[in-house]
Amino acid sequence: MAGSAEVLLDDARRFAAAATVTGTDVTLDIYDGMPHTFHLAMLSGMPLTTTATFLRRLADWTPRR
Repeated sequence: MAGSAEVLLDDARRFAAAATVTGTDVTLDIYDGMPHTFHLAMLSGMPLTTTATFLRRLADWTPRR
């Protein structure tokens, strides 16, 4: 996952593309307008809706791995 305002967005895209070439199943979720480590907003006690969405998607993904 990465935010669209992520400092490392291009790196995340390149990493996902390289992993795909090797046959790895890749899903790169890009969250519109979010900066680097936006998911840490949950630590503030007032998480963003986007943070909750990310954590829900991560929880859904984890058992499949």
